[in-house]
Amino acid sequence: MSTASAPLVGASCRPCPLRARVDLVVREAGYDGEPYWLLKDPLALEYHRLHPAQYAIFKLLDGERSLEQLQAAYLREFPTQRISLHELQTLLADFHAQGLVVSDRPGQADVLLERAWQSRTRRVWQTVSNLLYIRLPGWDPERILARLYPWTQWLFGPTGACAGVSLVVVAWILLLVEIAEFDRELPAVAQFFGWPNLGWLWLTLGVAKILHELGHGLSCRRMGGECHEIGMAFLMFSPCLYCDVSDSWMLPQKWRRIAVALAGMYIEMMISAVAILVWWSTRPGLVHFLALQTFVVTTFTTVMLNANPLLQFDGYYILSDLIEVPNLRAKADRLLMQIMARFTLGFEWPADPFMPQHGRIWFALYAVASAVYRITLLFSVTFVLYELLKPYGLSPLAILAAAGVVLRAGRNLVRMFSTPRIRPMSKFRATATLATLAAGLAALLLVPVPYRMELPFVIEPHGIRHVYASTSGRLSTIAVKPGQHIEQGDVLFELTNFAQQDHLEQLKSIRKVQQVDLSLHRKLNDAAGVQTVSELVSRLTTQIQDYEEHLARLKVVAPCSGTIIAPPERRAAHETGELIAESGRPESRSADLHWTGTPLETRNTGAWIDTGVHLLSIAPDDRREARVIIDQNQRNDVQIGCTVELKCDFEPDTTWAGSLVAIADRDVESIPDALSNKFGGPVATLSAADGRERLMSYAFEGIVELPDAAPQLLPGMQGRARFTLYRRTAAQWLWRYSKSTLHFRI
Repeated sequence: MSTASAPLVGASCRPCPLRARVDLVVREAGYDGEPYWLLKDPLALEYHRLHPAQYAIFKLLDGERSLEQLQAAYLREFPTQRISLHELQTLLADFHAQGLVVSDRPGQADVLLERAWQSRTRRVWQTVSNLLYIRLPGWDPERILARLYPWTQWLFGPTGACAGVSLVVVAWILLLVEIAEFDRELPAVAQFFGWPNLGWLWLTLGVAKILHELGHGLSCRRMGGECHEIGMAFLMFSPCLYCDVSDSWMLPQKWRRIAVALAGMYIEMMISAVAILVWWSTRPGLVHFLALQTFVVTTFTTVMLNANPLLQFDGYYILSDLIEVPNLRAKADRLLMQIMARFTLGFEWPADPFMPQHGRIWFALYAVASAVYRITLLFSVTFVLYELLKPYGLSPLAILAAAGVVLRAGRNLVRMFSTPRIRPMSKFRATATLATLAAGLAALLLVPVPYRMELPFVIEPHGIRHVYASTSGRLSTIAVKPGQHIEQGDVLFELTNFAQQDHLEQLKSIRKVQQVDLSLHRKLNDAAGVQTVSELVSRLTTQIQDYEEHLARLKVVAPCSGTIIAPPERRAAHETGELIAESGRPESRSADLHWTGTPLETRNTGAWIDTGVHLLSIAPDDRREARVIIDQNQRNDVQIGCTVELKCDFEPDTTWAGSLVAIADRDVESIPDALSNKFGGPVATLSAADGRERLMSYAFEGIVELPDAAPQLLPGMQGRARFTLYRRTAAQWLWRYSKSTLHFRI
C-alpha cells in the first residue's frame, strides 16, 4: 500500500516565526540628510537606529510572511534596491540578537536567559578591564529630577544660558588680570596629589561630577527626554555620579541632543567661574585654597576629559551628533581593524550597511588618534596612581588598571579572527606581514642607528678664567678696565668691609687684655687660671688669623696673565637691592650702594659687592672655544675627541666643525647668563642669592675646540652643538629617553 508524501517546502517559503515587538517606542529622525527611524526598548532602555529600508523589513515581520514574501514586499517598496535571501536572513538574525523581535517557537526562554547572562558577563568584563572607571548599578532618578526641575529649569533656558556664559566670561577676564597671583598660588604637582590634599581633591571632584551629571539629567528633561538611571561610579578611584541620558537619542533635532551633552560641561564651567570669584574675594585659608582647587579640577576635567572627542565622554557624543554617526568610536575601531586585517592578512568581511560608506579614511584616522590618546592618558594616570599608592603597598592596583588595556586589545584580536569572513586568511600576506614585523623588531633591537643630540653652547676665549668676589665688601678701588692686559698677581679690585675690620680690632683688643690677664696668672702661679686663659687666647688668635685671611681677600688679584673681559651686565639696581636687602646687612639699606652694569664701571665705586659676584674674566690668549652644557643623563653618550657641528644663532645657515677636547669632572653650579632662560637662553635656571644663574638639574661643562678658520665666532655668541652618536640601537635610545624623562621606578 502506497501513500502520497507531502511536497517538500523550501526554508525560504516557510513562514518566518519572528514578529516585531509592539511595545517599542518608534520615532523618525534625520541623519546626514536622510530619514532614519529610532527605536527605544522601554524594558532594557536600549536604543537602536534603523535605515528606512531596514525599518520597512522590520514592519513586515508579523510571524506569517516567509523570506521570499519579505523579499518581494521589500522590492515593491524599494524597486531600485536589491537584497538577497542571505542578506535578509542576516538582518533578521541581527534584529533577534538586539531584542527587537520575538518568536513563539519553543526554546525562546533559553535564548533570553543566554542573552541576559551575556549582558551580565559583558558588564563584569567592562568593570574588570577598566578599573579607572567602575560603574555600579544605579536607580531611577525621575522623582528627584521632577523635584529639582522647577527650581533649575531657568538655567537651561535662553536667559539662564546667557547669564551663565556671561558669568564664565567675567570670571576668565578676572583670571587673566590676576594670572600672576594665580600662578604664584598654584600648588606644585607633588603637593596637589599628596596627602592630605588628595582627600580634598577627591571630595571636590566628586561634588563637581554630581552636579555635572544632574545637569545632564535636568537638561534632558528640559529638551523633552527622560532619564531612568543615575548611579554611583568611581572615576580614578574617586566617587562620583553617572547619569544615563541615552533617551536624548530619541530627540528628533540634533541640536537638542548636543545641548544635553553640553549641559554637564556648562554646569562645570559655571562652577569654575564661581570658584574663581570666591578665590579672588577671600583671604588665604581653607576656603581660598578649596576655591582654587575647584577651579583647577573642573577646568582640567572639562578640557582634558569631557570636551575631548577622543574619549567617550561629552565631547565624543557632541562630535557624533555633529557628523550624525552614532556609535562613532566602535565603528571607527572596527573599520580600522578591517582595513589593517585586509592589507596584512587578506581578510575580507561582508558589507555592513551600518558602517560609514564615505570618508572611511577619516574614521580610521580618528580611531588611531583616539587609541594613542587613550593609551597616553592611561599611562599618565597609572604612573600618578602608582607613585601615590606605592607607600601604602597598593601599587598593584595601578598596574591592574593598565593591564585592562592589554586584555581588551587581546579580546579584540580574538574577535577579529573568530568573526565570519567572506575570504579566508591569505598565507602569502600573513607570511609577508610576520616577516616584516620580525625584520622591524630585529632592526629595532640589533641595528645601531645614528642619534643626533643638540646641546646649547656659548663662545668664550680659550682657557678663560672667571674671577668672583670671594668675600663681600664695599668697592673702593677699580684698578683695571676692559681690554687691558694684566700679569698674574696684579691688583684688580680693592674692597673694604668696615664692620669686619672693626670686629677684627675688637678681637685684637680682647686678646691683649687676655694676654695681660695670662701674665698676671703666671706671676701668681695660678695653674688653672693659666690653662683657662691660654685656651681663650689660643681661640682668639685662631679667630684673628681667620679674619685677617678673610680681609686679605678684599684685595682681588689676577689668578693668571691675560686680557680683561667685562662680565655680563647684571640686573637693574632695584632688583639687586631686593636680593641684598634679604641678607639683612645694614650697609645695603641705602639705595646709593646698589651697583648696575658691571663692577668695572667707575660709577659703581662705593657700591656693595656680594660674595660670589662675577667681577670680570681673563682671557689668557686670542684663541676661542665653545662651552657646551651636557646634562647628566647625556654625560655617558658623548666621548672626548668626537666631532661636533656648531650652529650659531646669528648665522643659522653656516655650520662649523669642532672637536670635544674636555669634559669637567664635577657638575657645574652656574652657567653664563647668555644660556639662561631668564635672559632668553635655552637652559632652565634659578636665580641664586649670589646673583648667579644656577641649573635646575645636574650638568657638566664640555669644551669644544674651534677651528682656526672661524673668525666670525666671537665671544658671547651662542647656538646649538650637534653630536652624532652611533653606539645604541633604536630600542636602547627609546628606553634611555623613557628613563630620563619619566623617572619611573618599579
